[in-house]
Amino acid sequence: MSLLVANCPRCGANQITFDVRAQVYRSTEYDWCNLYEIFCVCRACSQPTIYVVGLSTEGYHLRDTFYKEGALVMFLVFRNNHMIHRR
Repeated sequence: MSLLVANCPRCGANQITFDVRAQVYRSTEYDWCNLYEIFCVCRACSQPTIYVVGLSTEGYHLRDTFYKEGALVMFLVFRNNHMIHRR
């Protein structure tokens, strides 16, 4: 299961780990940046939230792996410096 480290909008915990349970393709920006909605569960409060994530320009070299079906749920740990994420 993948992990995402971010601030929790539910409990307010900073830089907390989320378990990524599911992903859904949302759109493509700039002709190369696929955006996904990912369903995550906070390890501090056990409440779910949905983040929109995609590769940053620093993560462009990971696109072949990142864009495979189910890849977001299967990554071991998200490297936040290679990703953009929005709530």
